[in-house]
Amino acid sequence: MIIAGAKGFAKELLELLVRDKNMSNIVFFDNINQTIPNKLFKQFNVIKDLKVLENTNDNQFCLGVGTPKARKILFDIFIKHNKKSTTIIANSSRIGSFGTEIGEACCIMDYVVITNDVKLGKACLINIGCTIGHDTVIGNFCDISPNVSISGKCIIGNNCSIGTGAVIIPNIKIGDNCIIGAGTVVTNNIPDNSVVVGVPGKVIKNNNE
Repeated sequence: MIIAGAKGFAKELLELLVRDKNMSNIVFFDNINQTIPNKLFKQFNVIKDLKVLENTNDNQFCLGVGTPKARKILFDIFIKHNKKSTTIIANSSRIGSFGTEIGEACCIMDYVVITNDVKLGKACLINIGCTIGHDTVIGNFCDISPNVSISGKCIIGNNCSIGTGAVIIPNIKIGDNCIIGAGTVVTNNIPDNSVVVGVPGKVIKNNNE
């Protein structure tokens, strides 16, 4: 298994893969941060060149970065190099059995609860301790930080980042490319490209500015 990324979140993902999946043949990929050692923890090789990535025999990858932009960039690189994405779900998480769909290349970390009829797009990160209520739809490449609570019948667009401990009440729609600050309580629909903070959450600027 190749972990795409070799810094902060990749290290958390490594623990899950070793503990839950009993994987030992893990390598990392990072062609940006050249200060990273050739072996992480003196054990796991780090691929730093796209040509090496292309020629490696391991075709499975998972995404070890957090932000939507980085997840999309690495997903596209690996697909271009004919690698196959893997969805990772922690054993401690609970996923609804009825109508729930998890997209390719998602990471669902420890103690997440996802109930029934939830739809996750591709390459989403659902971090430690999140809850996602029934009939919620989350778009592609979203980053849901630890301990976020998303109530039922919410719609969250593509490329959104929701900060630690945020709360989204039922029937809320959040547009594409939004950033929801840590601890924010979202009580109204949010347009595309918004940065939202506060209790209750208010749009403070456009994400394109």
